Amino acid sequence: MAQVERDGIFGNKPLAACAVFVLVAIAAQAQSFEVASIRPHEGPLSMIGFNTQGRNFTATGFSVRNLITFGYDLETYQVAGTEGAHGWTTTNYFNIAALVPGDVAPAIGETRKMVQSLLTERFQLKFHRETREMPVYALAVAKGGAKLKENSEGGGMSMNATEMKFTGAPMQMLVRQLSGIGGLDRPVVDKTGLAGKYDFVLKTVFGRATGVNTGPAGESIFTAIEEQLGLKLESQKAPVEILMIDSVARPSEN
Repeated sequence: MAQVERDGIFGNKPLAACAVFVLVAIAAQAQSFEVASIRPHEGPLSMIGFNTQGRNFTATGFSVRNLITFGYDLETYQVAGTEGAHGWTTTNYFNIAALVPGDVAPAIGETRKMVQSLLTERFQLKFHRETREMPVYALAVAKGGAKLKENSEGGGMSMNATEMKFTGAPMQMLVRQLSGIGGLDRPVVDKTGLAGKYDFVLKTVFGRATGVNTGPAGESIFTAIEEQLGLKLESQKAPVEILMIDSVARPSEN
């Protein structure tokens, strides 16, 4: 940008460079929704989720913290400042209907950037990032070795109330699921040293408190992970990046 200012709008740059500059400018403008309606969620919160279909993006029953974790690809424990004066960011829910610019449905990364712009423009979100030393569970290989099948193709996860099924999944995918909905009381970090992709199934009942007997044979999730996957969870402390809310405002209805 500094070079453009020295040379003028296009300056002495060749036409190809000018075309690249214009394309970059257009791409930057496309990081915001074309139009977005934000309304309070009425009634009990029976469903939460988002959907992108064609040019339409909808989010139902999202709190500001939900929007932040989605927009910045974070886990809930990585967002701080949602108490005190900002307590409403976890208890007030919104329905959002937005129109994506262009003619093609955006990739998930592009949608996240549009949600970031929505948070800045409509919720006046300001924040900073910091690193905190936090209690975590380190996911490591157990004494008998990992019980995982290597699979370099594919890459996905499906789940129901009693199991998680991973196909061609890196360890980070398991870590994310355990941190988000595994019923654990702290985040999980990958210390396995396993860099490949794997097929495996973890059978347990998710979303309950740590230590509750949840596995198919009544074992805890700790025991289930070790016996079924050949991995283990160890209590440690580790640096975790945190997004700290400095200020945020309720949006006006539209």
